[in-house]
Amino acid sequence: PRPIRASARSRSARTASAAADCAPAAQHLEPTPVASHGAALRLSVPTGFCLRRFVRQSAAPVLPPVEFDADAGVLHAVVYSGGAGDPAIDARIAQATAGAPLDIWVAAPPTAAAGPVLQAQVLTILGLDEDLSLFHAMATTDPGLAWAADHDAGRTLRSPRVFEDLLKSVLRARVAAAKLHDVCARFCQRYGMATAHGRRAFPTEDALAAHDPDQLAATLAIPRGLAGTVHALAQACTHGSLIPDSLRRLPNEFAAILQE
Repeated sequence: PRPIRASARSRSARTASAAADCAPAAQHLEPTPVASHGAALRLSVPTGFCLRRFVRQSAAPVLPPVEFDADAGVLHAVVYSGGAGDPAIDARIAQATAGAPLDIWVAAPPTAAAGPVLQAQVLTILGLDEDLSLFHAMATTDPGLAWAADHDAGRTLRSPRVFEDLLKSVLRARVAAAKLHDVCARFCQRYGMATAHGRRAFPTEDALAAHDPDQLAATLAIPRGLAGTVHALAQACTHGSLIPDSLRRLPNEFAAILQE
């Protein structure tokens, strides 16, 4: 089949929309500290990356514990200093304008070991750990897709932990879109770890596996069938029959081929 090519008018409209998305807000976007103790981090981004456009175009919706303040251009997220039992930490992510570094405020001073872990999680949340160079190089050969490389398109919102993405995928398939945000919020409020400033993380597999389906259904106000699926997934991950993090690691042989 012939490739679908965008018209000059649609390409122009897309470019104008992208520029409007990434125009600086009236206020300064650098996050203000949420407490007297915390740390500011700064991360470089690919040329053309725009936080506002990224959130608007992401295939995955913004769901609790993630929130986006469209007026301020700030993405609120929860990150973790290490393993499953380590504290949940508030993070605020902002960008002054497209292509500018990301300004990140974490509400706890990271240790020397935790700093890179927190930065890596922010990169994962924004899809910036994905190498899209091949896709963008191919896009530039098609006039209808050249805009993708110019605007660093193709990334999608993800969770810092794979189990959260797995469970949200189940919820997106089984819960009406109009109710999805509230259901995810209840998961966080009922079973998520509290941060130092009152937010709640998404629950771990251990937290959900500790409750039977009837309890989950009653507490979360979800159908019993869905609660059974949630419980089964949590137990599979807890008992090791499913290792969520393996889903983000390339098979060794494939990874070796890509590195050649």
